[in-house]
Formats: sequence, structure tokens, C-alpha cells
Amino acid sequence: MSAVKDRIKISDISGLIKALKALSENETGIADAYIEAYRELSGNTELSDRERDYYSAMLEKKLSFAQTVGAPGLFSDDAVRSYRLFFCPTEIMPDILTYGMQAKEDRIYRNISVECAAQLKGLSYFDKLVAMQQNGCPVRLTELTSDPLSALYHACKNNGEVSVFAVPVDECAAGGGDRALMLSCLPGFDLTAKRWLYEAAVNSMPAGRFQQLKGGSRYLDETAEELYRRVTTEKPFFKRDIDPFDLLKPLFVIPDRTTERLALRGSAFILSGLSADADEAARKLIAERVSVIRTDDPENLLYELSLLGINGLSMSNGISQVSDYFKSTL
Repeated sequence: MSAVKDRIKISDISGLIKALKALSENETGIADAYIEAYRELSGNTELSDRERDYYSAMLEKKLSFAQTVGAPGLFSDDAVRSYRLFFCPTEIMPDILTYGMQAKEDRIYRNISVECAAQLKGLSYFDKLVAMQQNGCPVRLTELTSDPLSALYHACKNNGEVSVFAVPVDECAAGGGDRALMLSCLPGFDLTAKRWLYEAAVNSMPAGRFQQLKGGSRYLDETAEELYRRVTTEKPFFKRDIDPFDLLKPLFVIPDRTTERLALRGSAFILSGLSADADEAARKLIAERVSVIRTDDPENLLYELSLLGINGLSMSNGISQVSDYFKSTL
């Protein structure tokens, strides 16, 4: 099984069940898939040394985690789950991180924050990103769902593919956590500052910390210091011990289910960290993917899903989408 190349074709719901069953009964295979993917990336001489160093660090973490894997199944009541499965029925790469959009991130973020201040008032940095994403704004979030049938429905309506992520349980972060906060502050930096911070993080990764002045009163790198300052506006007692690696790695976040859509889909998010460019950002996300389920017969799948009560109405959020459903069906 390859974390990048494994594609499963299905034409009915029974095919989805078989695919999920195969994953649930093969946690060791999942661990091996991630190890294979990161070993391949860390040895790819076409990539920059700094990017390969990141993949080498990820490989070490995956090798270490693999030693703890071996529970009898993801969904067994008596199993100690090593992974949680999440599904993405759309493109996994956020538009804001693509070429041509990266340079606009801080301006888009700043202008939305100003123009929609009333709606965003009182929200944390992370919750602000979620609110923006839920309203169609381009942010560095990839929305996932824990419901495979919901993912299958939306895939049939989009590109026909469901990306599957198997996330170690201990790596599912809360929206109010420190790492989510740090990465949620990144959109406020302009492209030049993010590039400086990326370079500082890559150079500081071997040490596991950013250099500080004697006595630890501030970071030597100005962008790291500015990040720390912004973080402390939300968490005043945040410790000055930022791990550079945490700024480079995508983070899986479980948000508070504060909206109908988040609750309906059992939503989670991938919050992307720093990368040198769009290609590196995409590779990091693809490496985290354990499988891709391809819908060979979308019409039949939509029919079978409708028999289970999964249709445009049950998947609708709010009055406008319910109205759109009835306009197209009545």
C-alpha cells in the first residue's frame, strides 16, 4: 500500500465498505504506507536539501510511531485505536496556497477581518479561519469529514475522488491548542515575512528551537519574535519554546462543532504550515494521504446513497441550500 499511489475504484457502496474494512483491519499496513512515502520523499534528490530534511524528520516520527501500532482494528470496540480516518471529497490543496494566490493571503485575511469585524468579533485566530472557510473565503484549511458516506456524496458531485487520511489519535489537535494557534497566526504575515520565517524554521529544525537572546528575553529572528508576540495576544502566558518543526508540518484539527455544517459533516481540518512554495505545500499534504477512493459510477452511487437518506436535502446547510434543493427537484 502506498500513501500516494494507492487508488481504489468503487461503483457501489459495498465497494466503499470493503475499502474501509481493508483499512480498518490493516493498521500495520497504514504505518508501512506512510513510512514508504516519507522514505521515498527523503531520498528524492530532485527536492531541495531543506525539504528532504523535513521528510527525514517525518520518517523518523513515522518509524517511531509504527512500533506502537498493532491493535486489532480501527473500529473494534475492544481495540486501542492507533488511527482515526478522515475523508476529503474535494481538492486537498487550499486555493490560497497555490501559485498566484500565496502573495495575496495576508491582504485577503486583513480585508475580510476588517470588513466582517462584527461577524468575527470575539473569535480565536483558529475559529476566525474556520468562519472564513465556511463562508467561501480562501484560507489555509482543508476541510475533512469523519463520515465516509457524506464524503462519497460530495465526491460524486465534484471530482469523483475521496482522499483518505489515517491520523494518529494523539495527533488530532483541538482548535484551542497551541499548534493550531501558531499556524492560525500565519495568514497575518505577508509573503516576505512567511518566507523569512520558513527559512528560520528550517535552519532551526535540527536544534528543535529558535535561538534566543541570553536570558530568553526574545528570539533572535525577528519574524519568530513577531509570531510569538501575536500568539501571546490570545494566550498571554504562552511559553517561549516554539518548536520550528511545528510550523512546517500540516496539523489535523478537530474544531468545536459550533455550526450546523460542522456538526452535520463531523468536520475536521488540515491546517497547513509553512512551505517554500506551492509544490512543497502540495507534497506535504499528499504524503499525509493514505489512499484515494475513485467513484467509477457516480450516478449509481448517488442512487444508492439516496436509498439511505443521503441526498441534496440531508446534505444541505441552511435555508438557501434547502431552497436550492427543492427548486431543482420539485
